[in-house]
Amino acid sequence: MSDYFDLERIIHGKRHETPFQWGELTQIWRNRDVASTLAHEFPTDGFNYRERNGGYFYRRTLIPLASGKVSDTTTLSDAWQGMCNELVSDDFTAALSAFCGADLSEFKMEAVAFRGGRDTHYLPHVDASLTRGFRLIIYFNGEWEESWGGAFQILNPENHADVCHSVLPIMGNASVIIRNGFYETWHA
Repeated sequence: MSDYFDLERIIHGKRHETPFQWGELTQIWRNRDVASTLAHEFPTDGFNYRERNGGYFYRRTLIPLASGKVSDTTTLSDAWQGMCNELVSDDFTAALSAFCGADLSEFKMEAVAFRGGRDTHYLPHVDASLTRGFRLIIYFNGEWEESWGGAFQILNPENHADVCHSVLPIMGNASVIIRNGFYETWHA
């Protein structure tokens, strides 16, 4: 049983096969109190604060790729440490495996926390460091309007101006990029 994540919602998230394998998770927190605590205690120590394309954001790799361990727990509150420990738990791996329809125990995983300002924009990229595995991006913005831009966008690999899907970076949402071999996972 999970104290932080609603594992059933993760299992039944929306998985996409086009233009590549990726997932869209909504309402991932077990309850509002959990979400509120994590949002209130959002750490900035150990995060990368970046200003790019007229916007700013905080981004932190919580679980470095293929490490299976939480990075630098000394800068995290007890609630954040508990959440991160669930990310590397067998129950969480089993839930993501069920969601992906594949055994992820052998896959590399990276988990990232993200909170940005309303003018945040990431340029199109492919996450070249991820050749086999999955990247979980968890969003911690309290509010977000679609008109602000800055949504997580899945792009057509042959035409990066063509947005195939979009996910608002708000609390309760997460995105999963799944790679099992080399193909272009263009997103912004």
